[in-house]
Amino acid sequence: MANLSVSMGQIVIGKKEDILLASGIGSCVVICLYSKEEQVGGAAHIMLPQHPTPKKIMSIEVGNNEELLKLELGRYADTGIDTLVTELTKQNINMKDIEAKIIGGAEMFSAIVAEENRIGPANILAVKNKLTSINIKVVSEDVGGNSGRSIRFSIENGKIDIKKRM
Repeated sequence: MANLSVSMGQIVIGKKEDILLASGIGSCVVICLYSKEEQVGGAAHIMLPQHPTPKKIMSIEVGNNEELLKLELGRYADTGIDTLVTELTKQNINMKDIEAKIIGGAEMFSAIVAEENRIGPANILAVKNKLTSINIKVVSEDVGGNSGRSIRFSIENGKIDIKKRM
């Protein structure tokens, strides 16, 4: 069993006995995808709704560093979810078996940020829209509010323990 940290912008894949851990989930959203059948799952800790230049992603100057490319793509809902799905398909998972759970999207500074600039709600909407567009069902969510969160995602049973922080 390994405890695998999912930091901001990261995409991490775990197998049966792994535990994925993410903390500091404020306006970010963590997307957990899970195959009960295969007992394989993964998480993306996204920070923003959309990559600023999605059509030019391959021009990112990261050389041959695949981890750096994944970190760049993992920061955004649109590219992060695509990358997470790609990484899961490398594990020979039938995507029809995948379930999604989403956590985060808090309005950490709602009193001082104009409504149109609130990142948390924009992240939630972008994540839900992207998952719907690729036919992945959200089976549970703990989103919004104004509390930060930390999670513990057990790949063996798909259970996610959430701690809220004020």
